[in-house]
Amino acid sequence: MPLLKDLRHDQCRYPLTQEAPYVFCGRQKAGGSSYCPRHHALCITKRVRPIEFLAEWINQTDPMSKPARPPAEERVRPLDEVLT
Repeated sequence: MPLLKDLRHDQCRYPLTQEAPYVFCGRQKAGGSSYCPRHHALCITKRVRPIEFLAEWINQTDPMSKPARPPAEERVRPLDEVLT
């Protein structure tokens, strides 16, 4: 387990200790992150409202279900089409 000064640019920067000497993970970093895939998943979470989570879960588990919301291009129609 390396110290910060011993880390290479491609190693995980997740701290494993909370007191000096600070020790870091040192595994291979995930692309676009300062952390390995495991620590990236622990630190970076997608914030979703509960109703959106439920709708997403239903759509994934039920192959016959439609998306919770139609795509924007289907929801918005030109006024000419609505009036005719």
